Amino acid sequence: MSVQADTSYLLGPFLGHVTTTSVKVWLHLQSSNAKTYVTIHDEMESSSIAQEELNFHEEKLFTDCVTINNLKPNQKYYYKLWTNPAHSIPLNLQGLNERDLYFWTLPEDPNEQIDFIVMSCHNPTVAHEDGHEGHAVWADIPQIISGESNKKVRFAILGGDQVYADGWRDKILQEKDDNLRLGLYLEAYRRFWSHPYYRRVLCRLPAVMIWDDHDIMDGWGSALESFIGETDEFNAEWKSLFKSATKSFSIMQASRNPDALAKNPTEEGYDFCFRVGRFGFIALDLRTNRNLRKARLLKKEQLDRVKNWVESNKSELSGIFVISPVVFSHGSPVIDDLLARHWGWVLRIVDFLTSFPKWGKGMRAKFYDTLGDIRDDIRDSWGAPENAEQTDEVLDYLFGLQNAPQNPMNVVILSGDIHTAGYANIYSSDMNHAKRSSIPHITASSVAYVPFNWVLEAVYRHATKTAALGRKNTYSSQISHHFCNRSLAVLSIRSKKEDGDFQLKVKYYVEGYPEPQALLFDLDKVSHREDIAWTAQSKLFPKDYAPSIIFDVEAALEEKVNQFGKKLNVDVSVVDLMKALGMDSSLGARKRLAQQWGYTGPLDGSGPMNIWLHQEIMKKFIAKEVRISNR
Repeated sequence: MSVQADTSYLLGPFLGHVTTTSVKVWLHLQSSNAKTYVTIHDEMESSSIAQEELNFHEEKLFTDCVTINNLKPNQKYYYKLWTNPAHSIPLNLQGLNERDLYFWTLPEDPNEQIDFIVMSCHNPTVAHEDGHEGHAVWADIPQIISGESNKKVRFAILGGDQVYADGWRDKILQEKDDNLRLGLYLEAYRRFWSHPYYRRVLCRLPAVMIWDDHDIMDGWGSALESFIGETDEFNAEWKSLFKSATKSFSIMQASRNPDALAKNPTEEGYDFCFRVGRFGFIALDLRTNRNLRKARLLKKEQLDRVKNWVESNKSELSGIFVISPVVFSHGSPVIDDLLARHWGWVLRIVDFLTSFPKWGKGMRAKFYDTLGDIRDDIRDSWGAPENAEQTDEVLDYLFGLQNAPQNPMNVVILSGDIHTAGYANIYSSDMNHAKRSSIPHITASSVAYVPFNWVLEAVYRHATKTAALGRKNTYSSQISHHFCNRSLAVLSIRSKKEDGDFQLKVKYYVEGYPEPQALLFDLDKVSHREDIAWTAQSKLFPKDYAPSIIFDVEAALEEKVNQFGKKLNVDVSVVDLMKALGMDSSLGARKRLAQQWGYTGPLDGSGPMNIWLHQEIMKKFIAKEVRISNR
């Protein structure tokens, strides 16, 4: 391998997926010791209650991950690492103290408060001026999670870009030997995961992780240079790069997660799901099958496997968190489109500056460290035009879950990627989603990378109030990203015992601010019933970017039924609906309306015609009620 053999090179120990009765322990150790032993303890100095053996081999990058089982729920445990079977010679932790090695198992009570951390985009190399070698936020995480208000934090979600392999790009692309390419990726992991501040957090905080482009290479799946000409096929060098990135991700990251949903994740995707109490977590792999030219973020089979998992668990779930490494919505579609088309000229100008050796090279380096080629980031968003069809498909499914007649579940989207922390609300204008018409979209980014420039962020915020999502004009988002600092988010799920509702509290710990920025959501009431259809909206913004209009359809119809004075089934029967609205409901009247409004099927009063007419009447009823309410 290309990595120099060290007498003892250690990464970790890091904790992986934790449950009520188990935890994963991961370690990378390249040394003369082919084995290390881990023991679990109730107290720091008590006898071990469980033990496992870690084996290190070159084909697995001198890395191993073991699962410790038969633990008790909601209990604090310590663990120790040894170099001999007798557990008498401790492993040199190289900068960590043995008191750093502990964790908590998850509570067994499904109504127990659940707290966890969300963060992404770990690249401290571009922020050395923070006084902690780029790890200032990591340095403060121990005090954040040890405080009284966060004492129930049990795990972390690392939502993409755990390493930035970009610095090894040219070497990886030029290298022909598989093992040497793997060695280059190992160098990247060692570079980004070796700092004591980073290790001190993840040795005590169990974490699951999904990858994004930088774990592979900047813009993987979207970079035009990776394709053969104008085709949708990747060229040989980039295929080899991805092969090595996949193996390194499998060993260094995926081994710490719950099992992937696919039998062969290397080819099919590393999506995984797990449960914590009454909530499910769905991590989407949006890189294994990412292909810009095929307009694909993930394959249909990936979403089918997620649906199967949800179906088999839905009776015990109150809600789900969807972990998407890329955002659904962030910036102005108009500005994004403008940047995507003209950013190449910006790069040419920046490259030209290198002809001024005194200051040009330094400016160029800083530009590429903080911004670089942002076109692939724009194309990767669910809001990009290339991804519109899949955006509709995924949001159809998520809003369908939230509005299911039986076992409806709350949905929250968690994301990273954009180097700006904050949140958005995704709205549906489909009348079938009227009861729960919005989904919170929480973004936690970045934990170590340089944040998005506040001036550029201000431009985006000024230009963007709402943005359209998808192709069929059903979905839109109201965007509220506004924390242009490095940060992390602590999420807390709390059951309201008086009414069975769940509250989601989100606290953004923003670098430089003494108090967290807090948001509170009542998940069962997440349908924002106060959405305002501003009368001037169409004058200020293009129609395509106007917000969805939602109001209480059920209450409005109930009022009409009460005025009619008889029991009517307005949800199903078009005849009853027309009666409630004071319309002629005779067969002849229904045929005439269907013909006037553009129905193309037989005008025979059959089920399909009545269903179509019911939908059209509802659309017109909603539009009329909104106009009245805005007068």
